[in-house]
Amino acid sequence: MKTPAERFVRYDLKGNRPDQNLLPDGQHIIVDYANSTLTMISSTGEWLQNERFTDHKFDILMCLIELHPAYAPHECLLSAHTGKSVSACRDMLVSAYNTYHNADGVLRPLRNAISSMRVHLALYGLDARNIQETGYLLKKRGSSTNQ
Repeated sequence: MKTPAERFVRYDLKGNRPDQNLLPDGQHIIVDYANSTLTMISSTGEWLQNERFTDHKFDILMCLIELHPAYAPHECLLSAHTGKSVSACRDMLVSAYNTYHNADGVLRPLRNAISSMRVHLALYGLDARNIQETGYLLKKRGSSTNQ
């Protein structure tokens, strides 16, 4: 949990390469950790979009945002979604792969949460893309995963 001094944090969502920049130049997102809210601000300070997320979806989204431009591994996203440690989530995944040769049962609630979150992400021009058997990547809506 963030401390009160870190209640509002600004993210430009820039990457190491131009194709990893998720927002137009000058735009940024302000995250209000206390209220699970994202606000998109223009270069002139105008509010472009404001959405409040449920706690679980907010935690998943912050995992994606904080790890951008890298992908968010399944175990980190599961940890954000369930509140369990990353290590415990990794163990759950390994156990599922060893027992069932896939982790569909373990990942289904996470996938459902991300799927329902996509409607809100679209308002920001963003999407969460699945990287098979690895995790999710925050991308510009409509951009190719193979970039």
